[in-house]
Amino acid sequence: MKLANLYLSLVLIISIFNANASETTEFYDAHFEHDQDVLTKTELLKLKEHISTLGLTDAYEVIITGHTDAIGSDEYNMQLSERRTKFILYSLLHFGLDEGVVSIDWKGESDPIDMNNNDRGRAKNRRVEIAIKRYTFNTTEDLRSALTQNRAQQFIIDPKTDQLIVGNAGVQVSIPANSFVDRDGNPITGNVTVEMKEALTFGSFHDYGLSTTSGNQLLETGGMIFLDAKDENGNQLSLNEDSQLSMLLPAESKEEGMELFTSNDGGDWQQVGQQPATPAWSSFATFGRYDGPIRPSWNFMPPRMTLDRKPPKKPAPPQKPRAPHKPRPENYEVQPTLINKLFWKSKTQAAEEKFQRHMADYERKQVNYEKKMAAYTDELTLYPERVEAYDCQVEEYTQYKFESYKNFKKSDKYLRALKRYEQHYQAQMSSYEDDHEEWQCKQEYRTIEMGEKADQSGFTNRQTMDNYVFTLNQLGWINCDRFLSNPPNMLSQLQVADPDTSNEVVLLVFKDVRSMIGMRRTETGYTMQNYPLNEQAEVFAYKVIDGKPMVCHKTVSGKSSDKLEFKPSSFSEIRTILNSFETRSISS
Repeated sequence: MKLANLYLSLVLIISIFNANASETTEFYDAHFEHDQDVLTKTELLKLKEHISTLGLTDAYEVIITGHTDAIGSDEYNMQLSERRTKFILYSLLHFGLDEGVVSIDWKGESDPIDMNNNDRGRAKNRRVEIAIKRYTFNTTEDLRSALTQNRAQQFIIDPKTDQLIVGNAGVQVSIPANSFVDRDGNPITGNVTVEMKEALTFGSFHDYGLSTTSGNQLLETGGMIFLDAKDENGNQLSLNEDSQLSMLLPAESKEEGMELFTSNDGGDWQQVGQQPATPAWSSFATFGRYDGPIRPSWNFMPPRMTLDRKPPKKPAPPQKPRAPHKPRPENYEVQPTLINKLFWKSKTQAAEEKFQRHMADYERKQVNYEKKMAAYTDELTLYPERVEAYDCQVEEYTQYKFESYKNFKKSDKYLRALKRYEQHYQAQMSSYEDDHEEWQCKQEYRTIEMGEKADQSGFTNRQTMDNYVFTLNQLGWINCDRFLSNPPNMLSQLQVADPDTSNEVVLLVFKDVRSMIGMRRTETGYTMQNYPLNEQAEVFAYKVIDGKPMVCHKTVSGKSSDKLEFKPSSFSEIRTILNSFETRSISS
């Protein structure tokens, strides 16, 4: 067989173990003939047979990387390695591998594994590497970690000069010179490592554990960004008081009402009050502690509802009766002490009478014990039926409560309380809008004063017109959002039943609104306050039980029948569902 023919050989198996999960990576090399980008039928059959022996039934992913030797130009070899890579990709997909778990790359002649000055070395370099990663999940967190595709990006910059960093998803951050200081306020002169996380898709929301809520109110987002900075020794840095970073967030079309929000952990967002910049002059507002009025939240507390029925009482499991203790004659024998010998007859008679009394008492208790044991046996037989009846009573009582609450919401007592609160809420909103308008006027004067500095952001008027642009003077999570406006009568509490208390990832993904939240756990399942009844949403949840992935993906209706229904799944299926969210770009 020629050296240029296909070789499929196990190069290395690396196992990485930690306390909770294991990952095994197997590397294979497929070698090609000189200047060829396809395999012969014989070698293709060998590839198929080898893949079939791997038993790829559990959680796995495949990484395909193409290479060439050094004969030919760099451009030609890059194209040749791409064609070889895609040939292996299409072959593996034809063999039954799931496209959702396969990723590809090609490097031309840039990454040889042998010398290129002889035929043998060049033959080794004409290869496509096939890396198969297998995962074993012990916990839900193991599965979540394996599903995570977005990673933080790092940029090493010189802080003494103006810098512009551009993320993989198109986020741009302009950093003026001498912006960073240490915790004592001293300027930084050595290199600075800037970390950036871009969250512009629903998939990245999952990866970074983000949620689009502010208090109990739902937000519609235009994108979330995380910025952090450290010096050469890994010490945390901050921005000096006079620094103003400029951030450009890509958008296909800008929408009205977007503002800047900040958060410590990417969960609950705080309104800053800064609106995106407009062309020609900057509408940047000072980014710091929000000093404007706080938007009132809808926190209607309905009056107490009285139920005519009490909840069913759970039957107690039968308790096995305790057997009586039989008296032992030796415990009643009179000891031959001096006193007892003087009164031996009376002492012996008294001891015998005592023994007989205790024996009679024991016999009565024994009869009673046997009756209790018979009743206990009957109780054991009836207990499962009582538990089943109790479960039916609980279901019936739950439906009774639901129907009672629906009727209660139509009662005069409830409607009067709701009307009073709506009047109170509208008065609060009216006051807030007046105060917010006044505050915005003050902000406009501030931004005009900052116009000259904001014009130095490094972004053109066209970029400012087509994208969201803000200024920042602190690091952390940054969010471009707007409150999702819904009338109070269209808001309700969403409850999704789930009796399982094991660790789960439960996300609520909206279909027509750019919003996704992690649902809050309750005693009986998961909940969301102020769920908009006029919006469609779906629940995406997964967990690991006994090492096996489980998934629930369904549309919610906002009714009491909503519940999590997990089914056995696979890493591939869950990744495919997650990738479907990844395609829902939030940069609209």
